[in-house]
Amino acid sequence: MTTDTRTSAGRPRRLIEIDTDSCVGSAMCGSIARGVFALGDDGKATVVDLEAPADEQIDDTIDRALDEAAASCPVSAISWRPAGEGAHR
Repeated sequence: MTTDTRTSAGRPRRLIEIDTDSCVGSAMCGSIARGVFALGDDGKATVVDLEAPADEQIDDTIDRALDEAAASCPVSAISWRPAGEGAHR
């Protein structure tokens, strides 16, 4: 599953990919990046905040949280990248 976060103008800001076939529902991503990830009804990770505010400081914080969430996933099911770039993690 690929989800993008969007700017207020509707342009993609980040592309977040979750390999739901690999996800084991550990919820590490949600505990690290609260408000971005949660477990869905199927017990798999999902992106819950698609409309992130357009603020450079908040963007840096979200980027660091995404890096940490991806690194902490026990099955490496999460990757993300800024829109228009290759895979970040």
